[in-house]
Amino acid sequence: SPDSAELWRVKGLVNLRQRNIDDAEMAFKKSLELDPSGVDNYAQLARIYAASGRLDRAIEQYESAAKAQPTNGTIRHFLGVLYEMTSQPELAQQNYESALELNSELAETKNNLAYMISSQENGDLDRALRLAQEAKAAMPDSPSAADTLGWVLYKRGVSSAARLWNARTLQT
Repeated sequence: SPDSAELWRVKGLVNLRQRNIDDAEMAFKKSLELDPSGVDNYAQLARIYAASGRLDRAIEQYESAAKAQPTNGTIRHFLGVLYEMTSQPELAQQNYESALELNSELAETKNNLAYMISSQENGDLDRALRLAQEAKAAMPDSPSAADTLGWVLYKRGVSSAARLWNARTLQT
């Protein structure tokens, strides 16, 4: 079935598992050509590009995925991560904000946004603290969430609480 987007997607997944990256890329592109709404194909291509250091191509894929599924918060989260990785903090923050508007339960997004806000010169530390606390509650075993919460507490001038928090985290 050469016109089956789903079979091309499966072929891409098989090629990925076999480490035939060029063939996987071609299969995912063919699947998208046949069905542009296949968000998983955009994500797979973005992962291929990110793994090979082509972050600009990864961003293009996630931007295309965001157009195909404008209500998917997870896509916006990954765009935020990619924009952070490419030193574009305004775009990263915009995408994190959009991700949370679409899905208020994205704990990693809350964590990343809390860190970004608290690192800004005039960042809203009350909001950063709330986001960091929500992220930590949703990801209690995450060292990243613990670090972010400690950082926000430190930025708020509660360095003793930040040290205590991080000391507890190190013990677990």
